[in-house]
Amino acid sequence: MNIYYEQVRNLTISPELCEEYISLCKRFASYKDKNEAKEILGVNVEAHHILPKSFKMGGEKDKTNITYLPMVEHRLAHKLLKDMFEGKLRRDMAFGYSRIIHRHGVKDVIPLDEYSDLRSEVGKLIGDNNRIKNKTKEHRATMSRVKKGTRWINNGQTEAMIGPNDLIPEGWVDGRLVCSIRGRIWINNGTVNKMIPMTEKIPSGWSSGMFKTSKKL
Repeated sequence: MNIYYEQVRNLTISPELCEEYISLCKRFASYKDKNEAKEILGVNVEAHHILPKSFKMGGEKDKTNITYLPMVEHRLAHKLLKDMFEGKLRRDMAFGYSRIIHRHGVKDVIPLDEYSDLRSEVGKLIGDNNRIKNKTKEHRATMSRVKKGTRWINNGQTEAMIGPNDLIPEGWVDGRLVCSIRGRIWINNGTVNKMIPMTEKIPSGWSSGMFKTSKKL
């Protein structure tokens, strides 16, 4: 008996969906590798971890924890996984399902209410990760450096922090990238602000960031 099926059964909150999921995985678990599955099935297949590797419960490199699913079945497997768990595990699976449907280019065929629910779960996962990040030593060290007078610099595409007495490297300027929306950044010539693609060279006489005018009282 495959131990990973049992681990999934022990974690699920929906035995019915779990058995549907396990049945789906078993249908494609007999192939020795992706090439064999693709040749026999005549369609593109993707490797799928029966016990999701994002759970970090083992089996990440164990071949008995891998089944080779056609793309349609792979999306179905992740949809089932999303609804088989609760809490952090559900949010992890929502993120995985979201990545699958975007990678397969099928976002527009997902019902709107289902997609809205998916985005909500992914948003919760991002919130979880941000709260964890805020507690890390690296984040605390960064905040400590900010309080000690370090400052932000940028080269139009990347931000970095330097000490209060450090020299600004060639090609860099003071300040943060104020805005980076859909691959665009703000630039200014001292009086005018405008946005350009991040891949476009900053014109002579212009610098990255927004020019902030001082209001006269």
